[in-house]
Amino acid sequence: MLNFELSEEQEALRQLARDFARKELKPKVRKLDEGHAFDWGIPKKLHELGFLSLFIPEDHGGGGGKLTDAMLLMEEIGSVEPGVCTTMGATWLAIAPLLFAGTEAQWKKFFPLIVEQGGLGASGTTEPQAGSDLEAKELLPKVCRTVARKVGDEYVVNGTKCFISNAGVASLYVIFAVTDPQRPQETSCLFAVEKDTPGLSYGKVEDKMGLRSSQTGDLIFEDMKLTPLNRIGPEGMGYQIHMTRLANARGPVSSQAVGIARGAYEIAFQYAKERVQGGKLIIEHQAVAQKLAEMAIQIEAARLMVWRACWVNANLLPPNRLYTAMSKVFATDVAVKVAIDAIQVLGGYGYMKDYLVEKSLRDAKVLQIYEGPNEICREAVMEVLND
Repeated sequence: MLNFELSEEQEALRQLARDFARKELKPKVRKLDEGHAFDWGIPKKLHELGFLSLFIPEDHGGGGGKLTDAMLLMEEIGSVEPGVCTTMGATWLAIAPLLFAGTEAQWKKFFPLIVEQGGLGASGTTEPQAGSDLEAKELLPKVCRTVARKVGDEYVVNGTKCFISNAGVASLYVIFAVTDPQRPQETSCLFAVEKDTPGLSYGKVEDKMGLRSSQTGDLIFEDMKLTPLNRIGPEGMGYQIHMTRLANARGPVSSQAVGIARGAYEIAFQYAKERVQGGKLIIEHQAVAQKLAEMAIQIEAARLMVWRACWVNANLLPPNRLYTAMSKVFATDVAVKVAIDAIQVLGGYGYMKDYLVEKSLRDAKVLQIYEGPNEICREAVMEVLND
Protein backbone atom coordinates (compact mmCIF):
# COMPACT_ATOMS: atom_id res chain seq x y z
CA MET A 1 0.00 0.00 0.00
CA LEU A 2 1.17 3.52 -0.78
CA ASN A 3 1.40 5.93 2.13
CA PHE A 4 0.15 9.42 1.33
CA GLU A 5 0.80 10.79 4.81
CA LEU A 6 3.39 13.54 5.02
CA SER A 7 6.30 13.22 7.39
CA GLU A 8 6.66 15.74 10.21
CA GLU A 9 9.40 17.48 8.25
CA GLN A 10 7.26 17.70 5.13
CA GLU A 11 4.27 18.99 7.07
CA ALA A 12 6.47 21.66 8.64
CA LEU A 13 7.81 22.64 5.21
CA ARG A 14 4.29 22.89 3.80
CA GLN A 15 3.18 25.05 6.71
CA LEU A 16 6.22 27.28 6.26
CA ALA A 17 5.33 27.77 2.59
CA ARG A 18 1.66 28.33 3.42
CA ASP A 19 2.48 30.99 6.01
CA PHE A 20 4.85 32.74 3.60
CA ALA A 21 2.26 32.73 0.82
CA ARG A 22 -0.62 33.97 2.95
CA LYS A 23 1.22 36.48 5.12
CA GLU A 24 3.92 37.81 2.78
CA LEU A 25 2.48 37.39 -0.72
CA LYS A 26 -1.31 37.57 -0.47
CA PRO A 27 -1.45 41.22 0.70
CA LYS A 28 0.44 42.39 -2.39
CA VAL A 29 -0.77 39.98 -5.09
CA ARG A 30 -2.56 42.69 -7.07
CA LYS A 31 0.40 45.05 -6.79
CA LEU A 32 2.73 42.33 -8.07
CA ASP A 33 0.39 41.62 -10.97
CA GLU A 34 0.06 45.25 -12.01
CA GLY A 35 3.62 46.38 -11.36
CA HIS A 36 6.42 46.52 -13.90
CA ALA A 37 9.42 46.53 -11.56
CA PHE A 38 10.80 43.28 -10.18
CA ASP A 39 10.21 42.97 -6.42
CA TRP A 40 13.60 42.10 -4.94
CA GLY A 41 12.06 41.54 -1.54
CA ILE A 42 10.62 38.23 -2.73
CA PRO A 43 13.88 36.43 -3.61
CA LYS A 44 15.36 37.81 -0.40
CA LYS A 45 12.60 36.09 1.58
CA LEU A 46 12.88 32.90 -0.50
CA HIS A 47 16.57 32.85 0.37
CA GLU A 48 15.94 33.41 4.08
CA LEU A 49 13.48 30.51 4.11
CA GLY A 50 15.94 28.23 2.32
CA PHE A 51 13.60 27.68 -0.63
CA LEU A 52 16.05 28.78 -3.36
CA SER A 53 18.74 26.34 -2.19
CA LEU A 54 16.28 23.52 -1.50
CA PHE A 55 18.03 20.97 -3.72
CA ILE A 56 21.63 21.90 -2.98
CA PRO A 57 23.30 19.27 -0.74
CA GLU A 58 23.47 20.04 2.95
CA ASP A 59 27.26 19.81 3.03
CA HIS A 60 27.30 22.70 0.55
CA GLY A 61 24.92 24.81 2.61
CA GLY A 62 21.65 23.82 0.97
CA GLY A 63 18.57 22.02 2.17
CA GLY A 64 19.30 18.63 0.64
CA GLY A 65 15.64 18.51 -0.37
CA LYS A 66 13.80 16.07 -2.60
CA LEU A 67 11.32 16.38 -5.43
CA THR A 68 8.45 15.78 -3.01
CA ASP A 69 9.52 18.85 -1.05
CA ALA A 70 9.39 20.94 -4.21
CA MET A 71 5.86 19.71 -4.91
CA LEU A 72 4.71 21.01 -1.53
CA LEU A 73 6.29 24.42 -2.01
CA MET A 74 4.95 24.87 -5.53
CA GLU A 75 1.36 24.02 -4.65
CA GLU A 76 1.21 26.20 -1.54
CA ILE A 77 2.86 29.24 -3.11
CA GLY A 78 1.10 28.63 -6.42
CA SER A 79 -2.29 28.81 -4.75
CA VAL A 80 -1.58 32.45 -3.87
CA GLU A 81 1.03 33.90 -6.26
CA PRO A 82 2.23 31.42 -8.92
CA GLY A 83 4.64 33.90 -10.46
CA VAL A 84 6.85 33.40 -7.43
CA CYS A 85 6.84 29.67 -8.22
CA THR A 86 8.32 30.51 -11.61
CA THR A 87 11.04 32.65 -10.03
CA MET A 88 11.88 29.85 -7.61
CA GLY A 89 11.49 27.01 -10.13
CA ALA A 90 13.77 28.69 -12.65
CA THR A 91 16.47 28.76 -9.99
CA TRP A 92 16.03 25.04 -9.33
CA LEU A 93 16.18 24.40 -13.08
CA ALA A 94 19.56 26.13 -13.28
CA ILE A 95 20.91 24.16 -10.32
CA ALA A 96 19.75 20.78 -11.66
CA PRO A 97 22.45 20.18 -14.33
CA LEU A 98 25.15 20.95 -11.79
CA LEU A 99 23.61 18.37 -9.46
CA PHE A 100 23.41 15.77 -12.24
CA ALA A 101 26.75 16.32 -13.95
CA GLY A 102 28.75 19.01 -12.15
CA THR A 103 32.11 18.52 -10.48
CA GLU A 104 33.05 19.33 -6.91
CA ALA A 105 34.99 22.33 -8.21
CA GLN A 106 31.88 23.61 -9.99
CA TRP A 107 29.75 23.11 -6.91
CA LYS A 108 32.20 25.19 -4.88
CA LYS A 109 32.25 27.91 -7.53
CA PHE A 110 28.56 28.23 -8.40
CA PHE A 111 26.49 27.03 -5.44
CA PRO A 112 27.58 29.95 -3.20
CA LEU A 113 25.85 32.28 -5.65
CA ILE A 114 22.59 30.77 -4.42
CA VAL A 115 23.39 29.56 -0.91
CA GLU A 116 25.43 32.51 0.37
CA GLN A 117 24.41 35.41 -1.83
CA GLY A 118 20.75 34.49 -2.23
CA GLY A 119 20.98 34.84 -5.99
CA LEU A 120 18.49 33.50 -8.51
CA GLY A 121 19.15 31.09 -11.35
CA ALA A 122 17.99 30.97 -14.97
CA SER A 123 18.19 28.50 -17.84
CA GLY A 124 18.76 29.56 -21.43
CA THR A 125 17.52 27.08 -24.02
CA THR A 126 14.71 28.65 -26.10
CA GLU A 127 15.82 30.73 -29.09
CA PRO A 128 13.84 33.14 -31.30
CA GLN A 129 13.56 30.68 -34.18
CA ALA A 130 12.56 27.57 -32.17
CA GLY A 131 11.92 26.20 -28.70
CA SER A 132 10.27 22.85 -28.12
CA ASP A 133 12.10 21.28 -31.08
CA LEU A 134 15.07 21.02 -28.73
CA GLU A 135 13.44 17.81 -27.50
CA ALA A 136 14.11 16.27 -30.92
CA LYS A 137 17.87 15.79 -31.17
CA GLU A 138 17.78 15.46 -34.95
CA LEU A 139 16.45 19.04 -35.19
CA LEU A 140 19.33 20.63 -33.29
CA PRO A 141 20.87 22.16 -36.45
CA LYS A 142 17.75 24.31 -36.87
CA VAL A 143 16.98 24.82 -33.20
CA CYS A 144 20.24 25.82 -31.53
CA ARG A 145 22.15 28.64 -33.16
CA THR A 146 24.04 29.62 -30.04
CA VAL A 147 27.60 28.55 -30.75
CA ALA A 148 30.45 28.12 -28.26
CA ARG A 149 33.53 27.92 -30.50
CA LYS A 150 36.71 26.45 -29.08
CA VAL A 151 39.55 28.96 -29.20
CA GLY A 152 42.54 27.46 -27.46
CA ASP A 153 41.45 26.50 -23.95
CA GLU A 154 38.44 28.82 -24.03
CA TYR A 155 34.95 28.84 -25.50
CA VAL A 156 33.74 31.98 -27.27
CA VAL A 157 29.95 32.11 -27.19
CA ASN A 158 27.66 34.01 -29.54
CA GLY A 159 23.88 33.77 -29.78
CA THR A 160 20.55 34.80 -28.31
CA LYS A 161 18.03 33.17 -25.98
CA CYS A 162 14.46 34.37 -25.50
CA PHE A 163 11.54 33.95 -23.07
CA ILE A 164 13.98 33.23 -20.24
CA SER A 165 12.53 33.30 -16.73
CA ASN A 166 14.70 35.40 -14.38
CA ALA A 167 16.61 36.96 -17.28
CA GLY A 168 18.36 40.06 -16.03
CA VAL A 169 17.75 39.32 -12.35
CA ALA A 170 19.57 35.99 -11.95
CA SER A 171 23.10 35.53 -10.66
CA LEU A 172 23.60 32.15 -12.37
CA TYR A 173 22.69 31.25 -15.95
CA VAL A 174 22.90 27.76 -17.41
CA ILE A 175 22.81 27.96 -21.20
CA PHE A 176 22.57 25.43 -24.03
CA ALA A 177 25.01 25.74 -26.95
CA VAL A 178 26.87 23.70 -29.54
CA THR A 179 30.60 23.88 -30.15
CA ASP A 180 30.37 22.92 -33.83
CA PRO A 181 27.25 24.01 -35.76
CA GLN A 182 28.10 21.43 -38.44
CA ARG A 183 27.90 18.61 -35.86
CA PRO A 184 25.36 19.85 -33.30
CA GLN A 185 24.24 16.41 -32.15
CA GLU A 186 27.78 15.47 -31.16
CA THR A 187 28.84 18.83 -29.71
CA SER A 188 25.93 20.02 -27.55
CA CYS A 189 26.97 21.49 -24.19
CA LEU A 190 25.58 23.19 -21.13
CA PHE A 191 27.52 26.06 -19.59
CA ALA A 192 27.19 27.73 -16.19
CA VAL A 193 27.63 31.50 -16.53
CA GLU A 194 27.84 34.16 -13.84
CA LYS A 195 25.82 37.35 -14.26
CA ASP A 196 28.80 39.70 -14.57
CA THR A 197 30.57 37.69 -17.29
CA PRO A 198 31.82 40.03 -20.06
CA GLY A 199 29.85 39.50 -23.26
CA LEU A 200 26.60 38.66 -21.48
CA SER A 201 23.83 41.23 -21.81
CA TYR A 202 20.06 41.33 -21.61
CA GLY A 203 17.37 42.27 -24.10
CA LYS A 204 13.84 43.48 -23.54
CA VAL A 205 11.78 42.46 -20.53
CA GLU A 206 8.56 40.84 -21.76
CA ASP A 207 5.15 42.29 -20.86
CA LYS A 208 3.34 39.04 -20.10
CA MET A 209 -0.30 37.99 -19.88
CA GLY A 210 0.23 36.20 -16.56
CA LEU A 211 2.84 35.22 -13.97
CA ARG A 212 3.69 38.89 -13.95
CA SER A 213 5.56 38.85 -10.65
CA SER A 214 8.30 36.87 -12.39
CA GLN A 215 10.62 38.52 -14.92
CA THR A 216 11.04 37.13 -18.43
CA GLY A 217 13.43 38.40 -21.08
CA ASP A 218 16.25 37.82 -23.55
CA LEU A 219 19.85 36.74 -23.04
CA ILE A 220 22.42 37.99 -25.53
CA PHE A 221 25.93 36.54 -25.91
CA GLU A 222 28.52 38.54 -27.82
CA ASP A 223 31.99 36.99 -27.82
CA MET A 224 31.39 35.79 -24.27
CA LYS A 225 34.48 33.88 -23.13
CA LEU A 226 34.13 30.80 -20.94
CA THR A 227 36.57 28.20 -19.60
CA PRO A 228 36.22 24.42 -19.24
CA LEU A 229 35.18 25.06 -15.63
CA ASN A 230 32.01 26.63 -17.01
CA ARG A 231 31.11 23.54 -19.04
CA ILE A 232 28.79 21.12 -17.24
CA GLY A 233 29.63 17.54 -18.13
CA PRO A 234 31.64 16.36 -21.15
CA GLU A 235 31.33 17.96 -24.57
CA GLY A 236 28.48 16.37 -26.49
CA MET A 237 26.43 15.55 -23.36
CA GLY A 238 24.47 18.78 -23.19
CA TYR A 239 21.37 17.33 -24.82
CA GLN A 240 21.23 14.29 -22.50
CA ILE A 241 21.71 16.43 -19.40
CA HIS A 242 19.07 18.87 -20.56
CA MET A 243 16.51 16.12 -21.18
CA THR A 244 17.14 14.64 -17.73
CA ARG A 245 16.61 18.08 -16.24
CA LEU A 246 13.41 18.58 -18.25
CA ALA A 247 11.93 15.29 -17.04
CA ASN A 248 12.34 16.48 -13.46
CA ALA A 249 11.25 20.06 -14.15
CA ARG A 250 7.77 19.10 -15.29
CA GLY A 251 6.91 17.83 -11.82
CA PRO A 252 7.17 21.21 -10.09
CA VAL A 253 5.31 22.88 -12.97
CA SER A 254 2.49 20.37 -12.51
CA SER A 255 2.31 21.18 -8.80
CA GLN A 256 2.29 24.87 -9.65
CA ALA A 257 -0.77 24.11 -11.79
CA VAL A 258 -2.46 22.27 -8.93
CA GLY A 259 -1.81 25.31 -6.76
CA ILE A 260 -3.39 27.70 -9.27
CA ALA A 261 -6.43 25.45 -9.59
CA ARG A 262 -6.76 25.17 -5.82
CA GLY A 263 -6.52 28.92 -5.36
CA ALA A 264 -9.23 29.59 -7.95
CA TYR A 265 -11.44 26.90 -6.47
CA GLU A 266 -11.11 28.30 -2.95
CA ILE A 267 -12.21 31.75 -4.14
CA ALA A 268 -15.19 30.28 -6.00
CA PHE A 269 -16.19 28.04 -3.10
CA GLN A 270 -16.13 30.89 -0.60
CA TYR A 271 -18.07 33.15 -2.96
CA ALA A 272 -20.72 30.45 -3.50
CA LYS A 273 -21.25 30.25 0.26
CA GLU A 274 -21.93 33.99 0.47
CA ARG A 275 -23.72 34.94 -2.75
CA VAL A 276 -27.53 34.76 -2.69
CA GLN A 277 -29.51 34.16 -5.87
CA GLY A 278 -33.15 33.13 -6.16
CA GLY A 279 -33.64 33.38 -2.42
CA LYS A 280 -30.83 31.02 -1.40
CA LEU A 281 -27.06 30.71 -1.42
CA ILE A 282 -25.82 29.76 -4.87
CA ILE A 283 -23.92 26.80 -3.42
CA GLU A 284 -27.36 25.35 -2.68
CA HIS A 285 -28.26 25.48 -6.37
CA GLN A 286 -27.59 22.09 -7.91
CA ALA A 287 -25.83 23.44 -11.01
CA VAL A 288 -23.32 25.42 -8.96
CA ALA A 289 -22.81 22.60 -6.45
CA GLN A 290 -22.16 20.13 -9.27
CA LYS A 291 -19.61 22.47 -10.84
CA LEU A 292 -17.78 22.99 -7.55
CA ALA A 293 -17.76 19.25 -6.87
CA GLU A 294 -16.27 18.55 -10.30
CA MET A 295 -13.60 21.20 -9.72
CA ALA A 296 -12.63 19.56 -6.42
CA ILE A 297 -12.49 16.12 -8.04
CA GLN A 298 -10.27 17.33 -10.88
CA ILE A 299 -7.88 19.09 -8.49
CA GLU A 300 -7.51 15.98 -6.34
CA ALA A 301 -6.98 13.78 -9.40
CA ALA A 302 -4.31 16.15 -10.71
CA ARG A 303 -2.56 16.21 -7.34
CA LEU A 304 -2.48 12.41 -7.18
CA MET A 305 -1.11 12.15 -10.71
CA VAL A 306 1.62 14.66 -9.89
CA TRP A 307 2.57 12.75 -6.75
CA ARG A 308 2.66 9.49 -8.72
CA ALA A 309 5.09 11.04 -11.20
CA CYS A 310 7.13 12.45 -8.33
CA TRP A 311 7.35 9.06 -6.63
CA VAL A 312 8.43 7.34 -9.84
CA ASN A 313 11.17 9.88 -10.55
CA ALA A 314 12.38 9.81 -6.95
CA ASN A 315 12.71 6.03 -6.94
CA LEU A 316 13.62 5.12 -10.51
CA LEU A 317 16.61 6.09 -12.64
CA PRO A 318 16.67 7.47 -15.23
CA PRO A 319 13.62 9.67 -14.64
CA ASN A 320 10.50 8.31 -16.34
CA ARG A 321 9.22 10.92 -18.75
CA LEU A 322 5.92 9.06 -19.24
CA TYR A 323 4.48 10.01 -15.87
CA THR A 324 5.93 13.51 -15.80
CA ALA A 325 4.51 14.22 -19.26
CA MET A 326 1.12 12.76 -18.31
CA SER A 327 0.90 14.76 -15.10
CA LYS A 328 2.06 17.95 -16.80
CA VAL A 329 -0.69 17.72 -19.41
CA PHE A 330 -3.44 16.77 -16.99
CA ALA A 331 -2.59 19.20 -14.19
CA THR A 332 -2.11 22.22 -16.45
CA ASP A 333 -5.31 21.49 -18.37
CA VAL A 334 -7.12 21.19 -15.03
CA ALA A 335 -5.71 24.54 -13.92
CA VAL A 336 -7.10 26.30 -16.98
CA LYS A 337 -10.47 24.52 -16.76
CA VAL A 338 -10.90 25.18 -13.03
CA ALA A 339 -9.99 28.84 -13.50
CA ILE A 340 -12.63 29.17 -16.23
CA ASP A 341 -15.21 27.42 -14.06
CA ALA A 342 -14.34 29.64 -11.11
CA ILE A 343 -14.99 32.71 -13.25
CA GLN A 344 -18.33 31.21 -14.24
CA VAL A 345 -19.32 30.62 -10.61
CA LEU A 346 -18.62 34.26 -9.80
CA GLY A 347 -20.48 35.45 -12.89
CA GLY A 348 -19.86 39.10 -13.70
CA TYR A 349 -17.65 39.51 -10.66
CA GLY A 350 -15.38 36.77 -11.98
CA TYR A 351 -14.62 38.93 -15.00
CA MET A 352 -13.57 41.86 -12.84
CA LYS A 353 -10.14 42.36 -11.35
CA ASP A 354 -11.54 42.90 -7.86
CA TYR A 355 -11.66 39.10 -7.63
CA LEU A 356 -8.53 37.19 -8.51
CA VAL A 357 -10.03 34.36 -10.54
CA GLU A 358 -9.40 36.23 -13.79
CA LYS A 359 -5.75 36.35 -12.76
CA SER A 360 -5.83 32.60 -12.13
CA LEU A 361 -6.78 32.05 -15.77
CA ARG A 362 -4.04 34.37 -17.02
CA ASP A 363 -1.48 32.67 -14.81
CA ALA A 364 -2.59 29.16 -15.72
CA LYS A 365 -2.49 29.49 -19.49
CA VAL A 366 1.28 29.59 -19.90
CA LEU A 367 1.65 26.35 -17.94
CA GLN A 368 0.18 24.59 -20.97
CA ILE A 369 3.03 26.11 -23.00
CA TYR A 370 6.30 26.26 -21.08
CA GLU A 371 8.53 23.34 -20.02
CA GLY A 372 7.22 21.61 -23.14
CA PRO A 373 3.82 22.50 -24.64
CA ASN A 374 1.13 19.99 -23.82
CA GLU A 375 1.06 18.86 -27.44
CA ILE A 376 4.75 17.93 -27.17
CA CYS A 377 4.07 16.18 -23.86
CA ARG A 378 1.29 14.14 -25.45
CA GLU A 379 3.70 13.08 -28.18
CA ALA A 380 6.19 12.07 -25.49
CA VAL A 381 3.50 9.94 -23.86
CA MET A 382 2.81 8.11 -27.11
CA GLU A 383 6.50 7.64 -27.88
CA VAL A 384 6.92 5.81 -24.58
CA LEU A 385 3.70 3.81 -24.89
CA ASN A 386 4.47 2.86 -28.49
CA ASP A 387 8.10 1.92 -27.85
